[in-house]
Amino acid sequence: MKTGALVSVVLLGIAISGCDNREEELQGKITSLQSVSDSLGRAIADRDIYFDEVLRAINQVHGSLEHVREQEASITRAAGEAEGRFSATNEQTRIRLMAQIAGIDSTLAANRKRINSLRARVRSLNKDYTALDETLSNLRRMIEERELTIAMLEERVTGLEGALVEKSREIAQRDSIIDAQVNRINEVYYIAGSRNELEEKGIIRNEGGFPFGWFGSTTVMASGVDQGLFTTLDATSASMITIEGEVNEIVPQRSASYFALNAVDETNTSLNIIDPEKFWQEKYLVIITDQ
Repeated sequence: MKTGALVSVVLLGIAISGCDNREEELQGKITSLQSVSDSLGRAIADRDIYFDEVLRAINQVHGSLEHVREQEASITRAAGEAEGRFSATNEQTRIRLMAQIAGIDSTLAANRKRINSLRARVRSLNKDYTALDETLSNLRRMIEERELTIAMLEERVTGLEGALVEKSREIAQRDSIIDAQVNRINEVYYIAGSRNELEEKGIIRNEGGFPFGWFGSTTVMASGVDQGLFTTLDATSASMITIEGEVNEIVPQRSASYFALNAVDETNTSLNIIDPEKFWQEKYLVIITDQ
């Protein structure tokens, strides 16, 4: 073979070999690029799915906080009503409100945990997602504000118990004073004895008459009598008084229609009060007996 022809064959072989190598190299690059493209596609899809999840979580937390605000307003109204009403049912109201507050605390704690987890995931992406991170930070601040408000509300509701006790004490004290005043108003007083005994004690005296009060005089109560000498009764419950001896006169005088005298035995008489309201218009009663 001629030298020129041999060189041509060699060069052709080299050219063909070079084309095969470049084709393999190009195919390798294409395969590598396809792999990178597939990875990027998966990363983008994962990112989109993740951001959809984050947005759903944010919306759910917003909705949860709105529900918390409504519950908070309801509890505030109920607490205000309980503070102005103070009754035996307030303890039940306090227990119910505390249970609602516990539920809100649990909801806020779950939301705070969820937001912290989302923030950690966003920061782990090693990307600049400033706007999203700020949104999550704002949500966390909103949760913290609600937690502070609920803590104050819990303290207020807890105070209902002490306020109820104090109010009950005030009411009991007021009722005691009223009862004492009513009892005092209903108090009436009586004393029984012979004319001589009552005169000696300064309970009764004669008034008017002539001459020198021998005839036509009237027996009246003396002024400035010692109340300690009288027996105290409750006008609303005293319906009968038992007197030793026979009753000759009662002072101040009452209408005979207000009472009745009956012999209990040979030595005692009962004074039965028929119309207590009218009988006790005079708070003092002096019973003069024949002894």
